[in-house]
Amino acid sequence: MKKKKGIGLLLTIFLTGFIPLLIANSILTIFASRTLRENMEESTFSKLQSCATSVEQYFLWDLREEILCKDEVSYEFIDSNKSQNVDMTFFLEDVRYLSSITDESGKRIEDTKADPDIWATVKAGNHYKADDVLIGGKKYYVYYVPVTDDNGKVVGMGFAGESCDIVKEAESSLINRMYLICNIVLIIFGLVILRVALAIKRPLEKVTVVIEDIAEGNLSAK
Repeated sequence: MKKKKGIGLLLTIFLTGFIPLLIANSILTIFASRTLRENMEESTFSKLQSCATSVEQYFLWDLREEILCKDEVSYEFIDSNKSQNVDMTFFLEDVRYLSSITDESGKRIEDTKADPDIWATVKAGNHYKADDVLIGGKKYYVYYVPVTDDNGKVVGMGFAGESCDIVKEAESSLINRMYLICNIVLIIFGLVILRVALAIKRPLEKVTVVIEDIAEGNLSAK
């Protein structure tokens, strides 16, 4: 009976410290994972905006100088961020003129049109960003910026995109690491709480034995 009482007391003391720790750890983990996803998406769009703007600036100069063509230098630029998993495209109006995106056969998806809704938004002079946009059979995080001539007319678009699979994989990798660290911290502090619970349990057990002896009539117990 005393052993059962001892185990019950130990469990009570342990859970008194561990349950608040578990709740706090769970809340912080959920909040941190959501914040991490939001920051990852924000960082992705910021990177894509920078790349799309570079496309707009690079080929706008070619347009003004009337030297725009599909030469080796242009393709070298349009492919320059593929090592960073970023694809870029230059549009003349809504038609892909130069693109680093390829289809399943490895052919560049040039001379194809952008989504009409996207073109309508950019043609009005606005930037456009979204995720899960299907291009060439793959889903992308995308960013479009308008290309305007000297009269302010939108004559094309600069585009940058990153595969959703790559972005999600990076998110999952970071979140899994965070979960692992949180679980390790939970285990470490759980062991600390267990040790403290054992330290508290021993003197309480002694007091309990004495109280039981007194209750049974042993008034000489100290």
